Amino acid sequence: MRMLLAAVTTTLLAGSARADSPREHDGLYVRAGVGPGYATGGARTNQNDVTANLTGVAITTELAVGTTIGRGLVVGGGIYPGIIPSPRFKIGDGPSGPGGGYHVSALGPFVDFYFDPKGSTHVQGALLFSAGYIEGTAGGESATGFGLGGMLGVGYEFWVSNKLSVGPLFRATYYRLWASSSDTSKASSHNLFVPSLLLAVTYQ
Repeated sequence: MRMLLAAVTTTLLAGSARADSPREHDGLYVRAGVGPGYATGGARTNQNDVTANLTGVAITTELAVGTTIGRGLVVGGGIYPGIIPSPRFKIGDGPSGPGGGYHVSALGPFVDFYFDPKGSTHVQGALLFSAGYIEGTAGGESATGFGLGGMLGVGYEFWVSNKLSVGPLFRATYYRLWASSSDTSKASSHNLFVPSLLLAVTYQ
């Protein structure tokens, strides 16, 4: 009996040690990131079927929490916002002009995979539910929208302590929104593609 208890205790302690191994991507996962991006896309009004191309510098962030379920494989949930403070719109061959700011956020389940749990290179992806706020300009009405999206990313991290790593993360996020204002006849649809480069900090 004593031998059995000793064997069980040894196994549990070994598993606990593995779950908290220094400089290895395992156990609890928490990531935060911020960085610049560039948005391209389009907005289309349902009222007069006008499509405008959109471009603008974006500020992107990320916050994700998860757990390791296999060697180097993390699953969890995250939020992936993007702000385009001063987008520009262009209709057909006409000149581009300023538009209202875009504030978009998205949340959903993600996976992140480290090719080597003790290494640095990883790839990530997520399926997203998105929501956004589009500011009105020149007396125009603001609008809110909801939709779907997706995210793919690849990064490289450097260990700075036993459980903390820092590094660049290239991320491409797609947002699809269906927006409306108080005037339902002015409903619109929006597509945004935002590649960005973030500085990511990961605790794991």
